[in-house]
Amino acid sequence: MAYNTVSIKKDVDGKPIPQYYNALQNAYEVLQGRNGANRVELYDADGNPVDLVGLIETIINILNQNNLPIGASTESKQDEIISNLVDILTKLQDGIKQDGNTMEYYGKSTDTKPTDIKVGATFFEIDTKEVYIFDGESWVVI
Repeated sequence: MAYNTVSIKKDVDGKPIPQYYNALQNAYEVLQGRNGANRVELYDADGNPVDLVGLIETIINILNQNNLPIGASTESKQDEIISNLVDILTKLQDGIKQDGNTMEYYGKSTDTKPTDIKVGATFFEIDTKEVYIFDGESWVVI
């Protein structure tokens, strides 16, 4: 039985990077994620991507429309939930996302990529799914 040999992806120092094998493409692909977890996309029962921004906006609207009576024991909890959801929504709608502990950056292809960072940092373009690594001078597609 013959096997196709497929190269493991490596970083700028030649060390293997987090990846998975895509049998359809017969290739290893970069595993996106942070803090030890892989990146996932949520899909509904019909196979459509879940719009988290739209979902959170809907929840905020529902909470705002169904205000509890003044003095209700959970009124302050409702305000806290709305505040937390607005914070999450703001973070989702921001351009570049940065996790300083893992050197991972996320943004659109039209966003300016940061340059005052460490060598080996990665940037994932959420609209093109291109992945870049910073080599100390410029961003290089990996």
